[in-house]
Amino acid sequence: MARKEVVVEEVQRLMSNIEQIRNVAIVAHVDHGKCVSGGARLSLSDGRIISAKDLYKELEREGVLVEKNKNETVYKVNGPHVFSLNKESQKIERRKVTDANRLGIVIE
Repeated sequence: MARKEVVVEEVQRLMSNIEQIRNVAIVAHVDHGKCVSGGARLSLSDGRIISAKDLYKELEREGVLVEKNKNETVYKVNGPHVFSLNKESQKIERRKVTDANRLGIVIE
């Protein structure tokens, strides 16, 4: 098995225990620099690891188009859960993805 696959399996194992999660990435308010390339691999709270491009495709199929212009396309979605830092409680929480666009995803 390739080293990359071993690392992915290890991350999935560690992600099953919320107490072991130390780093959070991507989740932030609109325009706070969380954009990633389509090939970036994202870890969802259900244990799936998916590319940003494939996650967007899933959300695009299931979402409701709310805005489309030459710069962006935005969908309202009932998406998967991701891990997010609650700044008030300083705890990691599961939060649902609510919007998707070409530049990133937004959680509620």
